Amino acid sequence: AVVLLVIMAVVASINMITALLVMIMDRTKMIGILKALGATNKSVRNIFIYNGLIILIKGMIWGNLITFAIIALQNFTHFLPLNPQIYYINYVPLVFDWIKFLFINLAMIVITFTVLLLPAILISKVQPVKAIRFN
Repeated sequence: AVVLLVIMAVVASINMITALLVMIMDRTKMIGILKALGATNKSVRNIFIYNGLIILIKGMIWGNLITFAIIALQNFTHFLPLNPQIYYINYVPLVFDWIKFLFINLAMIVITFTVLLLPAILISKVQPVKAIRFN
């Protein structure tokens, strides 16, 4: 289970880095204009990190809702059957542990937030004059 969670964390981190890099490349002209108007690197970086966290939170909310729905559906309808002669049980029992749920969600937020800082460093390398001319 831990290996699966680590793989999921790596994939989620790579996807968030890609999404943030695409946002930065798409908004290079805006970054240049904000810097030309006097915005600091930190304030522009915070804008992109905030947008990345919004994407992360929305994805986690949808993922958690789908997980809750599958667990509830399985517990009430037993749509995933098992052969009782082999497993000594008729269906796959799903148990929900709130502590693990909260820990995994908080760990993913911390890991992904930390990873979002890496592409946000590129914002400090953007020069306003070159960014405004960027096409």
